[in-house]
Amino acid sequence: MTPAATILARDESADATAASVTLWKSIVGDPDADPVIPERVPADYAGAALAMVARYVGESTDVDDHALREGVIRLGGFLTHAVPGVRQSGDMEFVPADNAMIRSGAGPILSPWRVRRGTVCE
Repeated sequence: MTPAATILARDESADATAASVTLWKSIVGDPDADPVIPERVPADYAGAALAMVARYVGESTDVDDHALREGVIRLGGFLTHAVPGVRQSGDMEFVPADNAMIRSGAGPILSPWRVRRGTVCE
């Protein structure tokens, strides 16, 4: 699944697929499901983490569902408990993206899907 498809589910877009909605609800929980899906990460932090993951791997990169979910959960959990004195965006505080990806463990999980750009050596 691509991060872009999951972003549509996060934004409750009519264009979101059932699979992307299921993936998003497995992260933020669904009290109306039977059985109830518990919240792993608060929705606002999960949304921020998803945006950071999309930037890290590329929005249109097809990432394994399990790796995408685990990356967002780890990064969102890390952001939930980020230390004071870090960069602030709106009413939420964040650590720099590269540092958060590494320290949360999401970077190594998503590394196989990361878009790398090379340069020409002369």
